[in-house]
Amino acid sequence: LLWQRGGRWLGKTPHHLEYLDELMTVFPDAKVIITHRDPTRTVASFCSMMAHSRGMFSDRVDPHEIGQQFSAKAIRAVERSMDARERLPDESFLDVQYQDVVNDPFKEIRRVYDFIGIELSAHTESTMQQWLRSNSQTKHGVHGYRLEDFGLSRETLAPHFEAYRSRYGVSSEP
Repeated sequence: LLWQRGGRWLGKTPHHLEYLDELMTVFPDAKVIITHRDPTRTVASFCSMMAHSRGMFSDRVDPHEIGQQFSAKAIRAVERSMDARERLPDESFLDVQYQDVVNDPFKEIRRVYDFIGIELSAHTESTMQQWLRSNSQTKHGVHGYRLEDFGLSRETLAPHFEAYRSRYGVSSEP
C-alpha cells in the first residue's frame, strides 16, 4: 500500500502482537501503541466477538472450541510480544493502560499525540470531546460475556498472564 500512497499509516489490530519482530523489520520507523487490559477480560470479549462472527456464516458454532483457540492465541501473543520487546527499541513503543484511557482519555490522547509527534490542535481536541459526550461506552447497551461461556475460567487462564501483568502493571478487572 505504501508505494501507492505515501504519508502516515495507521493500523489497529491485536494480531500484530504476535509479530512485532516482523512488523518492525518491515516498518523500522513504526510507532506502536499497546493498550494493556486484563487479558482474561479481553479473551472473553474476543471469544464473544468470534462466536458472533462465526454465527453469521455457519450453522454450527462451538463456543468451547472458540475458547480453546482464542485463549491459546492470546497466550501466544502475550508471550511473543514480551519476548520481541526485549530485542526491539523501547522508543518504538508506548504502553497505555486501558483503565487510564477510561479514567482520563485526554491525558492518554495527549501522550499518544506526543509519542507519534503530531500536534493535538484545540479544534481536534474539541471535536473529540464532543464525540465522547455523544457516544458513551454504553450508548448501545452493554455487551455481556463470560469466560465460562467458552469453557474457560479466570483460575486456569490467570497463571499464563502473570509475567505480563507484572511487567506492564496490568490489574485484574471484575
